[in-house]
Amino acid sequence: MLLNEHPSYGTTLVDLPSGGGLDCLADEWRGRDAGEYQVAFRNGIRHVRRLLPGVPGREAGPADAAAPVVTDTHTYLITGGLGGLGLTTAHHLVGLGARHIALVGRSATPPPDAAHLLESLRTKAEVTVHQGDISEPGDVRQIIAELTSAGPSRWAGSCTPLGALADMPVSELDWESLDAVFRAKVYGTWLLHEATAYLPELRFFVGYSSAASVVGGATQANYAAANAFLDHLMVRRAAHGLPGLSINWGPWSEVGMSARLGEPVLAAWQSQGIKLFTPRRGMRALTTLLDGPAAQVVAGECDWDRFTAAKPVANALYERLTGAGRPDTTAFDLDALLAQAPQERAAAVEEFVRTTVATVLHFESAESVESDVPFPQLGLDSLVAMELKNALERAFHLPLPASVAFDHPCAEQLAAHIDAQLTAGQPA
Repeated sequence: MLLNEHPSYGTTLVDLPSGGGLDCLADEWRGRDAGEYQVAFRNGIRHVRRLLPGVPGREAGPADAAAPVVTDTHTYLITGGLGGLGLTTAHHLVGLGARHIALVGRSATPPPDAAHLLESLRTKAEVTVHQGDISEPGDVRQIIAELTSAGPSRWAGSCTPLGALADMPVSELDWESLDAVFRAKVYGTWLLHEATAYLPELRFFVGYSSAASVVGGATQANYAAANAFLDHLMVRRAAHGLPGLSINWGPWSEVGMSARLGEPVLAAWQSQGIKLFTPRRGMRALTTLLDGPAAQVVAGECDWDRFTAAKPVANALYERLTGAGRPDTTAFDLDALLAQAPQERAAAVEEFVRTTVATVLHFESAESVESDVPFPQLGLDSLVAMELKNALERAFHLPLPASVAFDHPCAEQLAAHIDAQLTAGQPA
């Protein structure tokens, strides 16, 4: 996340083995590879992280017919089950053969736009609704007691499509903003992990994570951290022989949090190559992954060349997904710019700032960005401000604070600030 918000720092994650590895850390510091920002050392071997295309397969065997992943005799628990994504998942499990669904929600009723999904579900399966907050141990104990009252073997699967957002730059995060996002993804998932650890017939435990924990996203450090916890927990479960699968979903259309976002955010995603995942395609992916071998999979649609071109730095994480390489995003020759007369240079900087503002706001041209109009009046919010900052850093090779668009809140002021930074220390 720091790499997205403050790319000039070159923040790198180095995972060391327990009880040692400081020599490896020193070597990494001295001789780091360009573009490598996630490194792990195990048994003296250096590993780097890569995203790989495709879906992990699974060979069918004789056991598949005898032990289907979804049956009509077991109960399947869905937390966040009264939301659109939870009910979509419930319908899909019923389509796979489930006839007993347990939905958990903090409210006992779905929101108005999802009520018809619950009504339809009840015509196809036995549905029980359990009201409670899964981040509260007492509520989880009560839900587990209700579910296991007929015997623990009846509970055979769990999906967790729930989460919360509290977006803000890393520099503004406080405990309250972390805690609000951690409650469901971290505290709740851990409590369910403990509760399901000894269920003898549990076939799957699916955590609905987010691609944010893998590829990052400006202003979403708390959300990415919460989902990263879920990812690692599912990998840990799988390593210990327990059912565990984390799906790092891209943004959904029609259902989920992304379906409620405003047009500017959706337009920004589109410009970066991020596409919305339809519920139909998402459920097909869930079917493929549900009883597969992987413990963590990214599922979504993206134009990776466009996505990586919009990133503030080149990152080897994506090298297996992109084409010939990352284009040079510098808009002009900085040496030539600095050689210009002061008035000409300032005008060129301001014109570039206006053009970049128009680009991130999806205006047709820089003519729509008047030099003295405050950015908020143009529709610039904190997410777009981070995109603007990163674009200007790439172009001018200058480190800029996350708040730069609010500290200098119009094109004229921002251009003057950048011009001053460019010429600092230059001979008069």
